[in-house]
Amino acid sequence: MKRNYFYAGVLLVCASVLMLQIIETRLLSVVSHYYLAFLSISMAMFGMTAGAVWVYYRGERFTRERLPHDLTLFASAYGLSVVASLLLQISHAAVLVVSATMLVLWAELALVMATPFFFAGVVVSLALTRSHFRVALARRSAVLAFSACWEPLTGPLRSFLSPLSHLSGQLSSGCPGPRRGRSCTISSSA
Repeated sequence: MKRNYFYAGVLLVCASVLMLQIIETRLLSVVSHYYLAFLSISMAMFGMTAGAVWVYYRGERFTRERLPHDLTLFASAYGLSVVASLLLQISHAAVLVVSATMLVLWAELALVMATPFFFAGVVVSLALTRSHFRVALARRSAVLAFSACWEPLTGPLRSFLSPLSHLSGQLSSGCPGPRRGRSCTISSSA
């Protein structure tokens, strides 16, 4: 397995997990009128943790020699489960009347949502714990994927908030800023 392909695979899986969370949040906000939009993040955390714990308990099955095969298998399962999960979510009828049917349908939706994240958790856990490549670079790939997905969302917000943060820094220091050519200095005389 080539090092660059390995890091690119970790980057793409992590980026697609973040994109899937955003897509599922948007779908749930439409289906449940924003009441359960947080469920996608919860199911992502649950699914990825379940995948990592599953790898931990089946540690003897996953060896470094079988790592390329296992990563290919579970990354393919992740890709197929994303498609199946989104199709099932779109076709899922939302029941908002309190009944036993509602409980079953929402439990089914939670399991359908957690399935792709389970496979992603297996892939990331195998990549970080079983590979002979440096883990720090694999983590950097994951962080790069996060920042690549997060930057377009936070860029406009940060540019809007930066003047406000400068102002709040001046106000918290007790200095309202330069006035009439004089700068504000804070003396620490006791």
